Amino acid sequence: MRGPGGLRFEGCGGVVSVIGSGAYSSVGLGTGTYQFDVCIVDTASFAVRGTVSFTTRTGAKLLGTIGGSIPGGPSTSPYQVTVTGGTKRFRHARGSLVIGPLLEAQSHNCDPRTGFCLDWTDSGPLSGTLTHVRRR
Repeated sequence: MRGPGGLRFEGCGGVVSVIGSGAYSSVGLGTGTYQFDVCIVDTASFAVRGTVSFTTRTGAKLLGTIGGSIPGGPSTSPYQVTVTGGTKRFRHARGSLVIGPLLEAQSHNCDPRTGFCLDWTDSGPLSGTLTHVRRR
């Protein structure tokens, strides 16, 4: 997985959202684009909730929810995904995925006084197990 990521302070109902989108390549999913929005609801335990979608080159979508806590914080721990279904060949898909840990590089939109950055480029692995997926 590789693409732009960042922090947003509006819209998630929690403290802050970690967002990401970009391209992926996977043996099981094929190639396509992804998008996630993870709301950090508690900064003490880094409890999170969010959504993720993967869209293949042929337009099939795989959908999932992100939940739990990420003890090391968003940049050092993976996101646990529960697959909830999708469209086309993923319509009945179930299973679990792990996104990351994602490496944050090429930071920009930074406050020069604090060094705190709101945007970067994510890259990292995607792994997991899916069931009830139609063959292509």
